[in-house]
Amino acid sequence: MTTPRPVRFGVTLPQIKRTWQEAREAAIEFDRLGFDHLWVCDHMYGVPVPTLPIFEAWTELAAVAAVTQRAGLGTLVTPPFFRHPAILAKQVATLDAIAGPGRAIVGLGAGWFAPEFEQTGCAFPPLRERLRALEETAQILKSLWTEEKTTFTGRHFQVHDAVSQPKPPVRPQILVCGGGEKV
Repeated sequence: MTTPRPVRFGVTLPQIKRTWQEAREAAIEFDRLGFDHLWVCDHMYGVPVPTLPIFEAWTELAAVAAVTQRAGLGTLVTPPFFRHPAILAKQVATLDAIAGPGRAIVGLGAGWFAPEFEQTGCAFPPLRERLRALEETAQILKSLWTEEKTTFTGRHFQVHDAVSQPKPPVRPQILVCGGGEKV
């Protein structure tokens, strides 16, 4: 018989058509109430209307980290091609340093809203390739968080003797989300 896993509760923070003050107050209150996780979506545009104002996910999470104490902080979800994995690894390590070890969670997914990729100059290959890029992203992230130097040559991403300091004392969690083709 397996031991049941504890039930955890998370909440999505205000991010679209909101002020920082609204997002900040919500984050502090959700953290105080004991929510296990605070999430933001990683979109460049307010979806489905590109002109809706939206906070950038990793910047918002870093600010939230500075005003909260205990909840895990993550994205639902960060797609490949918005940021090179080496840059994302650095962003997450910085979030971890601000928040404290073990709070950063990297939610990865394929992305789906083509205009926010295409209109901002980001690659938006077919779904199968975006899903394959998730594996490369995860490999680069894990290596940069644990190894002195990282060299990786993949189909979508490459790094050569890349260094990322500081290293998170606890490797951040990676959560792969989504549905669709089995890749």
